[in-house]
Amino acid sequence: RTQFYRLVNVTAIEPSLQSQISGKNIILSWPTSSQNFSLQTTTNLADPNSWVTLTNVPAIVNLQNTVTNPVSDGMRFYRLKQ
Repeated sequence: RTQFYRLVNVTAIEPSLQSQISGKNIILSWPTSSQNFSLQTTTNLADPNSWVTLTNVPAIVNLQNTVTNPVSDGMRFYRLKQ
């Protein structure tokens, strides 16, 4: 009987991206302990090449990287990418 195993790195924890609406802005935040992650955005989830890294420098608020963007018409998606 043959068995196969896959090694998974359980020590690497992906940061959680939080969002909230404040007036006409969306506030995105993630832990400052999550280093080397970039905030990216797209309007088209069907195109994997459409993600763009935001150039906003995050403000640090309560040990969270925080970026504030205006809410725009249409859908916009965000993710953290290492």
